[in-house]
Amino acid sequence: MFVAVFFAIEEAAEASNGSTAVWAMNDGAMRSGFEKVIRQDSGSAQWWQYSRDIGLCDKRTFTSLFMAKPPLKLVGSVNPFKLNERLVVQQGVFLCPGDVGTPFMENLKAVVDSCDPQPHPLVIRYQITDDPAVRRDILRHLLRMNISRATLFPGLDGFARSLRQWLAFPELIAK
Repeated sequence: MFVAVFFAIEEAAEASNGSTAVWAMNDGAMRSGFEKVIRQDSGSAQWWQYSRDIGLCDKRTFTSLFMAKPPLKLVGSVNPFKLNERLVVQQGVFLCPGDVGTPFMENLKAVVDSCDPQPHPLVIRYQITDDPAVRRDILRHLLRMNISRATLFPGLDGFARSLRQWLAFPELIAK
């Protein structure tokens, strides 16, 4: 969650440029809804393929679900087949829509509508204020937690881009 907040506000920390938000999803409940959509709307071959590869590690599973003809309205959390250093450090997943010809929110709604009622919301939107002082304060706290361009983008490029952030907060640099 903190990494998502960092990406949401890093460029907007010094300027008020409108609304910023971070979305959080209940992964277990969303996976349950995803599976119900597959069972209801796809052929038994797709369900069989998915049930053997729940982690979506096999390219054939991904292809059968996300490139189906006709397309399935769904959203699934997917890790790439091969991870690189940045993806590992950032600890993120990709939300992949089943029907790219349909707006993302309609794909997501199909999964949410098929979920069992939950005591907690399936999707939460955290609104981040557009007050530059608050955004700078959040960014300062994230830097103290070691969440910066240097840690999220290992290598010279990430380090170089992180210098701008450290210069904005000289009080955090060790003396």
